[in-house]
Amino acid sequence: MSGKIPFDIEYDNQANRISVFSKIPDNAYRVKTAFGAKDNGETSDFPRWKSPVTSYLVNNQDQTVSVIEANKEITIETYNEKYELIASNKLGYELPLFGGFYSGVKYNYIAFGQENTEENNDKEVIRIVRYDKSFNRIDSVSIKGGESYTIEPFEAGSGRMAEYGDTLVLHTARKRYTTPDGLNHQSQLTIMVNTSTMKVTNDLGRFQKNHVSHSFDQYVLFDGSAQVLVDHGDAYPRSVVLSKGDGNSYSKVDLFAIPGAIGANATGVSIGGFEMSSGSYIVAMNSVDHSAVTEYTSYEMVGLDIDQRDILLSVLPKSSMSSASVQHITLAKYVGTDKIASIPKLVKISDDRLMVLWQEFDKKGNPGDLKYVYIDGNGQATGGIQTLAHFALSETNPILVGDKIVWYTNNKGSRLFYSIPLK
Repeated sequence: MSGKIPFDIEYDNQANRISVFSKIPDNAYRVKTAFGAKDNGETSDFPRWKSPVTSYLVNNQDQTVSVIEANKEITIETYNEKYELIASNKLGYELPLFGGFYSGVKYNYIAFGQENTEENNDKEVIRIVRYDKSFNRIDSVSIKGGESYTIEPFEAGSGRMAEYGDTLVLHTARKRYTTPDGLNHQSQLTIMVNTSTMKVTNDLGRFQKNHVSHSFDQYVLFDGSAQVLVDHGDAYPRSVVLSKGDGNSYSKVDLFAIPGAIGANATGVSIGGFEMSSGSYIVAMNSVDHSAVTEYTSYEMVGLDIDQRDILLSVLPKSSMSSASVQHITLAKYVGTDKIASIPKLVKISDDRLMVLWQEFDKKGNPGDLKYVYIDGNGQATGGIQTLAHFALSETNPILVGDKIVWYTNNKGSRLFYSIPLK
């Protein structure tokens, strides 16, 4: 994203196995597609900020999985347990921008948006549409420019959803109305929806109770009825920050403090996943050696010859909402080696067993082996790091399907499913 301008800071007063490589690995399958396969493979690049995830894999709990992709339209392709394409469907965008997809217990949700550079208070900027599990439209809820101070929904953020009972939360990002300093600042935007009435139930104003600016990546889970939110902040705060609350009030914990000037867009960290075990909140991420950085700007980290990052976890015990209780666990070191590791993925297997995955690359960006390791509910590795040659990670987050971890990768017009049998 080096071609984009930086964000200014704001002072907050509040079927056949095949591979894209030369060898055919076990547990990899090339499949048919109904709508083509836009490349979504993992890379060795680390963008300063994220964008909405556009490819998803859903376990339908009936021995089928569905690939959901957003590329000018929403496409749905369903595969059986043999990875045979058995159904397909597509939906048009309801607004020009895609902001995220979520598969809930009873319903599917898609967030759409449109720009509002004219700062029209009555203009719809976000629409969350509810569908049944066959993607028949049921209803929607709209958010307008004035109530949310939004001119660009989903800007410089990822956006994710979670639900608890009749409450749906979309935790995303926005660029806001012009402030007295003449600038349009970016921050998180957290939307709570009562799905029994499809009404927004929280304040969407300039400074929400869980305000993070700039927020360059967003995650949300429910721990019982409590929302647990994670943001990648570069200013207020400049940290990977966890917020836990009910929409009216939140407790905040800095999981990983980031050195450098307030609002310098280059941070040297990227988040790859957020999950919770029975006793901990766990964030999978990567980080440069910050001691080697002499200055952080909105474009680069001065002093680093190459952007290499170690794979690590930030683990917060649920029993202590305090930064002093956060444990940083390094799973794999890459700084100073001849390899680059991707942003890691995190998959929950059970309340006290998870898997962390990442892709290796050489310094020229050519893909190498896939690495994975099992961790317990406290983030500790329960065995050695495992290696899979000729496997390729993607933007799509791996999911648990039966006794396997499964994901897919689109590469050069082909789609491949990969699976790791659990041990």
